[in-house]
Amino acid sequence: MQQNDKDKLLSREETAKLLSVSLVTLWDWTKKDIIPAYRIGYKVRYKKGEVLQALKKMNNFNKSLKPIAMTVAIGYNFLLL
Repeated sequence: MQQNDKDKLLSREETAKLLSVSLVTLWDWTKKDIIPAYRIGYKVRYKKGEVLQALKKMNNFNKSLKPIAMTVAIGYNFLLL
């Protein structure tokens, strides 16, 4: 029986590499419940599908912030003139 790719369990190192972040950042995101983690004994594991879904959710959130950031930047530049 072959395990489905989205249910594949990743180590902390594999997950950090997949996301191109440090282990400290991964720990911070886990602590903030941005990425769900599973403890198996003394080891922490991440489901690949959930990691990719969290990444997609973060990207969508960041896209929605861009117009607000531009408005703040324009307003700030306006104050400087």
